[in-house]
Amino acid sequence: MERDAERARAESDAQDGSSATGATELVRDEEFWYDDGSVVLQTGDHGFRVHKAVLSKAAPFFEGLFSVPQPSGQDKVDGCDVVQMQDSCYDIRQLLRLIYQGRSYYEADGRVNFTTVATTIRIAHKFDMQDLLSDALKRLKSWYTDDFDAWDKICEADGSSLMTRPRDEDAIEAVALAHLMNTPSVLPLALYFCAQLYTDVIISGTRRNDGAISRLSPEDAACCIDGRAHLLYYFFVAVPDTRRGYGVSCCIRSCNVKFEPKPIAETWSEKLKTLSTKVSITPTDGRAAACNDCIKWWSDKEKGMRRWYWKFLPQMFGLPTAGWGASGATW
Repeated sequence: MERDAERARAESDAQDGSSATGATELVRDEEFWYDDGSVVLQTGDHGFRVHKAVLSKAAPFFEGLFSVPQPSGQDKVDGCDVVQMQDSCYDIRQLLRLIYQGRSYYEADGRVNFTTVATTIRIAHKFDMQDLLSDALKRLKSWYTDDFDAWDKICEADGSSLMTRPRDEDAIEAVALAHLMNTPSVLPLALYFCAQLYTDVIISGTRRNDGAISRLSPEDAACCIDGRAHLLYYFFVAVPDTRRGYGVSCCIRSCNVKFEPKPIAETWSEKLKTLSTKVSITPTDGRAAACNDCIKWWSDKEKGMRRWYWKFLPQMFGLPTAGWGASGATW
């Protein structure tokens, strides 16, 4: 009689469409738990109840997954199949936002922060969402660019037209994304920013929003540390030459004595920022301004120095130079 009662309870649970453990232990996501959902994505003890049809249309990964018959006896929650995911809650939630909300959560000006771009690249690559992947890569490369003229316009801004300015430590994740997507054009500028980090950050990495630690590989960390020395060497070779002379049409022929650029760097760490900090051209003798010709001369000279610096950036980090700095470096 007792066995019959247990069997009856089991059959009742199956008909009800939920497992005892699944129904009572699963934490239901507050943002993505649709009462009419047809599948539950589970990561750890957290679940997302969503729609098979919506996911299948958005990502070939899910289309293939749901086309495979589920094994008999599999746990169900509220009558829905449960699919175990190896991704973090943060990544799954971001994936579902991309699928259900599209680009509606972007900034008002259409820009996206680095964390969103990086997460999109990782999950779009994994789930074969090519349209989203292409868009996210374009945004990443809008900041970590290989075009000097594009960089010259944004290096002191709050980001590019497609992505808000990343933190310096975000460059560690940018390096990882460059390797993941086989996009070497991102590496020189990403490693340039990595070289400005404290050595313990270069070695130990930085924590992402999903809780994971993003680290440079030993090879990339070595390139970064070696590159720091090269950056300082090139700084001392290139920068002094920008502080001599005056405009060919200087009206008073003394601007080179009374007027010079503010030093581009006061400390060794600032010297590493030669490409991302422009020289501030201000008088040094209390005058309101120097002649326009000398101002232009100094500005052109300083920009030429940074263009020359840019040409050798891959070489400083032991990277291939083919195709880099095509806009020229004569100054």
